[in-house]
Amino acid sequence: MSAYRMECLVVVSMGRAVSEEGLMRKQWLTAGLAVWLCFSCMLRPGELLNLRRRDISFPDGDFGNEEMLGAVVIIRRPKTRRIWKEQFVLCRDVKLVRWLRWWLDEVSGSRLFFPFSRYV
Repeated sequence: MSAYRMECLVVVSMGRAVSEEGLMRKQWLTAGLAVWLCFSCMLRPGELLNLRRRDISFPDGDFGNEEMLGAVVIIRRPKTRRIWKEQFVLCRDVKLVRWLRWWLDEVSGSRLFFPFSRYV
């Protein structure tokens, strides 16, 4: 998937979220953020679906210096776990980090990051 197609998919998801209410709004936002995070951090679908709130670490302090803004995403069960038990990736997309910070503002540490299944 090219970056252009990914951006189009995220924009459509966010646009649909604005026009929906309740659970449908949450599902569209979830889908858009999931695609964006997978693409930006090169996550596999299984890695994304296993993420919990505690697996995302946001930077502390002032956000005036946007080049330094990033989030650490811990992959607890990577596909290559026979080599490394856990892995991490640094998400440097400033806009995505801001969206994720907002999305996870009131989510507890043990809850799934994206509450959906691949079997829907």
